[in-house]
Amino acid sequence: MPESRIHMNYVKMIVSYIEKSFPHIDMCLLNVDSPDSEYRPSQVVGLAVPDVSYTTRELSIIGEAKTEGDISNNHTKKQINAYIDYLRLQSREKHLILCSSMYSFPSLKNYFIRYKRSNNIKDITIHIIDDFDREVTI
Repeated sequence: MPESRIHMNYVKMIVSYIEKSFPHIDMCLLNVDSPDSEYRPSQVVGLAVPDVSYTTRELSIIGEAKTEGDISNNHTKKQINAYIDYLRLQSREKHLILCSSMYSFPSLKNYFIRYKRSNNIKDITIHIIDDFDREVTI
């Protein structure tokens, strides 16, 4: 299904964030679900394909872009649970990066603070970024 222009902008923001935050990685290994990308994520995680993925022996990154209407639906919750379940199985450094609008930023931040606490997740770093250049690491 073709993604919206807003969604594709969020995907680009995730890629830029990864370039800035993980300067040591080989960006050629980054898989991006974008018409511009030669390498798209092929790894299906719990029946969901992330917008961005990167996996080496040392590091796993999953990036997911969410538009305003996607934030609180059941599909998104299933995706996030699948990504967290996948990352929990990895024996390497693990990151989940979510990008959405500045309006969703506070809700996402609060949701993931509670999510990590209630599920006792200590070994996955969750990054929330928005279209207003705010970012938080949980």
